[in-house]
Amino acid sequence: DGADEVCCGYVYLKNAPTPEALQKESEKLVEEIHYFDVLRSDRSISSNSLEARTPFLDKAFVKYYLSIPAELKTFDGVDRLEKYLLRKAFDGHGLLPDNVLWRRKCAFSDGVSSQKNSWHQIIKTFIDEKISDAEFNRESVAITHCKPMLKESYYYRKIFESHFEKNEKLIPHFWMPNWTTVIDPSARELQDYQE
Repeated sequence: DGADEVCCGYVYLKNAPTPEALQKESEKLVEEIHYFDVLRSDRSISSNSLEARTPFLDKAFVKYYLSIPAELKTFDGVDRLEKYLLRKAFDGHGLLPDNVLWRRKCAFSDGVSSQKNSWHQIIKTFIDEKISDAEFNRESVAITHCKPMLKESYYYRKIFESHFEKNEKLIPHFWMPNWTTVIDPSARELQDYQE
């Protein structure tokens, strides 16, 4: 956890209109990471009597990396990949093979399933069988905080509320990529992963 947020690793960040906007988004992602990622990994790991280590969230590292001029962190996804400065720091030292160090980032669901039948699509199909359009349209309209835009988010919300009723404001908003029109937070929905 932390490398994508601190080191500008999310592919959508290449769409930042200015270096300053990129910096601001990176700072926001770091500030809000406890809502979306760190707690999940901590609970998953500690449930197996292990302790998570998050070196990219080391306070000194975060402070240093965020102090680097934003112009140096920009990337285009072609000549400069996401997390460019972090990758460059390891370049030429033989610590990682070049095909690993410089490979393009893949969607998380592609890392746990095939691209032809991605985990993202498997979940969508599963939820389509569980939640009808009629139920989604009828029930989601009453939700005001973090309103589900998709059946998948409605399904998760339904499960959450069955265990933690009236605690929907634990997160301030849904995690969504900026500078895009997608309404699904899955990277698989971004244009970069459709190519």
